[in-house]
Amino acid sequence: DIGSGNLTYMGSSKKDPMISEELSLDMSSGNVELKNLVTKTFKHDGSSGNLQMLNVITKKGSFDISSGNIDLEGYQGKLEADLSSGNLNVQMDEVTGAIDIDVSSGRVSLDLPDDANFSLKGDVSSGNIECDFPLEGKIVDKNEVSGKHGSGKHKIDLEVSSGNIEIY
Repeated sequence: DIGSGNLTYMGSSKKDPMISEELSLDMSSGNVELKNLVTKTFKHDGSSGNLQMLNVITKKGSFDISSGNIDLEGYQGKLEADLSSGNLNVQMDEVTGAIDIDVSSGRVSLDLPDDANFSLKGDVSSGNIECDFPLEGKIVDKNEVSGKHGSGKHKIDLEVSSGNIEIY
């Protein structure tokens, strides 16, 4: 629980990560950098600031940020994100759970592995959606995209009120 400032928390390396049952951050403003972590649950509540995560594996990750940017690289696990204003960039090494992202104003960039199995539903009220994946049953228009890739095992639900969504 931090009022404002910066937080860095990391394991030694991707092969020697910091392991915990739960990691929960409540931060009013500031920047967070997390690297090389394995946890069953991860939760981040923040008013403003930026979050950078590298090589984090979790069964369930939850992000609730009012204003700021989230950058996840090498992320694995279920992902729930609610971002009022800012950008969300996610690069996943493996899709292992559902992805539910809601952004009021900003951009969502989702980089998935080529062999990912998911069912996609993306909506933008004001903005554009681009999806580079070949989707079975694909429905695309300026404000919506849906379809299935691979087995469709994991549900991906993306919603942006004002901004853009890019899935590649």
